[in-house]
Amino acid sequence: MNIFNTLKRIALTVLSLVSLQLVTFATGVTFTYVDSDDSDAAKIFDGNLLNYWWNRLGSSVVFEASEKVSVSGYKFLTTDDADEYAYANPSGWKLSATNALDSYGNPTDWILIDEKSDDYTIAAEISQWYEFSIVKTTELYKYFKLEITGNQAPECPECSVSFQIAEFTLLYETVQIILMKMTSVRFVG
Repeated sequence: MNIFNTLKRIALTVLSLVSLQLVTFATGVTFTYVDSDDSDAAKIFDGNLLNYWWNRLGSSVVFEASEKVSVSGYKFLTTDDADEYAYANPSGWKLSATNALDSYGNPTDWILIDEKSDDYTIAAEISQWYEFSIVKTTELYKYFKLEITGNQAPECPECSVSFQIAEFTLLYETVQIILMKMTSVRFVG
């Protein structure tokens, strides 16, 4: 047997022994209210479509995932009176994430993962979900902050100070595992 045939067999064996497959699992991650300047902010995670977070623009809510996730988007649910108070639907917001905690155990060093300004996608429709896709984060995060920065009342100065949201959720993936498949190869000759 010459060296060329030996090398060829080795290469074929290595190529056929290992095939890699990336598998992403999305599990039932839960999101828990951590902190806000308004305790009503917890309502956007309670699953009750009839109550909501109503507050002043600039308010934020910090929440924690039950396990680290890679974010690929998020959804807002309008309130049951979104048609009557359409001006209070968000038109601007910032979504940030972190894994860092300060010495008191509070999330810190926020990384902006999405920001909208003058976005009028959310319509005056009662209890409707609106989905926003983003470039999936390469890092897995545990803590998140949603800050509402604008509403849909540009021509109504007395209306331009508040917002309302019924529910909020992240679209996510949790863990990526590389599976290796081994096969046996038998050479004759």
